[in-house]
Amino acid sequence: MRITLAALLVLPVLLAGCATPPMPLSPQAHKAIESVQTILYVPQNTLDVDVTPGNPGATGLLGALIVQAIDESRRASAQKAQISVVEAVNEFDFRTRMANQLSAEFGRVQTLRLRTPVQLETVDSESQRHIAFDRSQASAVLFSRVSYKFLEGKIVVMSTNAIYPKARALMALRAKPNDGNPLDDGNAIYRRTFIFTKHAVTRENVRESLGEGLSNVAWQLAADLNHMGNGTTASLPAPLPYAPVGSAPPPSAASIAAAQQLVARDNTPARQNPDGSPVRAAKAASPQRPLQLAPQPQQIVATAAEPAAVTRGAQLDDVQSVPFLTERGREGYRTWLTRPLPRAFAVSAEGVWSATWSRVPANAAMPTDPAERALVQCNARSRSQCRLYAVDKEVVWKD
Repeated sequence: MRITLAALLVLPVLLAGCATPPMPLSPQAHKAIESVQTILYVPQNTLDVDVTPGNPGATGLLGALIVQAIDESRRASAQKAQISVVEAVNEFDFRTRMANQLSAEFGRVQTLRLRTPVQLETVDSESQRHIAFDRSQASAVLFSRVSYKFLEGKIVVMSTNAIYPKARALMALRAKPNDGNPLDDGNAIYRRTFIFTKHAVTRENVRESLGEGLSNVAWQLAADLNHMGNGTTASLPAPLPYAPVGSAPPPSAASIAAAQQLVARDNTPARQNPDGSPVRAAKAASPQRPLQLAPQPQQIVATAAEPAAVTRGAQLDDVQSVPFLTERGREGYRTWLTRPLPRAFAVSAEGVWSATWSRVPANAAMPTDPAERALVQCNARSRSQCRLYAVDKEVVWKD
């Protein structure tokens, strides 16, 4: 075994275990914060395969180095054995999905102004963090770093988060002020780590497990920040379904945020419920209560209908040929048939659907192309990949 100088220098730090204690956001800080800008760091772009480190016990530095060498050998073997698992998520695009998910969850926080979409960065360095901090116009900056790995049959997603103040009113709330370095640990007014673990992960379910992990840690952070300003935490519903898996590119953070606010409202004055049905004026949502984009997963499954048999050459006006729709969805499709061109209709295997028309969306953050907009709105509410059923006057669905 070869003992390198680098290993001798790094190991004492690893053994020291210099974990920083968590720090919740105080009621004083919560009340004083006007807005928070989030910088999300996801440096890795592939699934890491790791092993549980061995315990050197009281064997001293030499024993610790031996254990480290053994761990490296075990890690190399595990990486070779799990190549198929890693390959299964090569095109998963964890970074973009994480940014979209965090933006969507932040859109549900009612008591703290969290700017969306979050800013995604792939290089996590001290200099880059200082640049992002200096450029921010918010009263505080939240740095969130997310990592994910396959650990001996488990998916582990970890999110480490810290908020640093910029506004003068927040400076007095720093635990150990250091004016020479605004990103010093002592200047943080919030620090929390969230971990998600999913067991029994295989090649077949690794994509779903990663999606569940990023959805969960995003929700944990949003729920933890959703204070009432008096030290208590407001209730935040279960995590939103994660960005769907499929060959279509994931929706942008701006599109997710826009869909979160619009609740699948199209470009016409008439607003829609999450399933696309019109909202009557007397029952319109209160402006004080943020509209929620996604129903709970169990609700999505409960409303999905058995798929209809879609035959090749199905007629556009044959409502019964549209797959997966409930009766309410079929009524939405009938209404869509009366809309002007250009238009598009998308549906998922869970019965979630979206009907769009016109190239002038009510919200500039939404895509102008009705087909793209239909997929964005549908995918934002569905756990499975949405597909276009019809565009303009043609059925484009393929079995």
